[in-house]
Amino acid sequence: MTSLQGSESLKIITELQNNNLVLSTRGAVERPHIPHDITGIDDDELMELWAKVSSYSDFVSTQVACAQIDEKYAEKNLELEMAKLELSMPKETKETVSSRKAKIITNPEIEKLQDTLLTRMAYRKLMEVIASSLSKDSALLSRELTRRTSSGGFSARTRTLIP
Repeated sequence: MTSLQGSESLKIITELQNNNLVLSTRGAVERPHIPHDITGIDDDELMELWAKVSSYSDFVSTQVACAQIDEKYAEKNLELEMAKLELSMPKETKETVSSRKAKIITNPEIEKLQDTLLTRMAYRKLMEVIASSLSKDSALLSRELTRRTSSGGFSARTRTLIP
């Protein structure tokens, strides 16, 4: 999965890394597949699947945070450029507020910033959907792990690790 991180979130990630605070910025090659019937997989496979889902979920959570940061910066940049453009426009006495606003919104630079903001927003929204889905997958796997340990159904090797 590729990320759509903007320069703002990349700067923050770099700053965190400089302080030895590491985020999961690389996901697995593809999202782990959850079988329709997880009761049919053995204990080791179940634990491995849960670990993969957790790792992928960490990556997606990082992407959601980065998307939120980048969206906020894109929003700020758009508002700032619109304000600058409005302040630079000569005040014509017969011009309506709607006309001035239309001139600002149709400015090519403003249109570009609007597109950037919409792209950032769309990426964030879709990453939130993926994060929510992964949370449900993780909960499903966790429930199955709990069911197996509660019923004593875990393999002998695993049971010896539990005091």
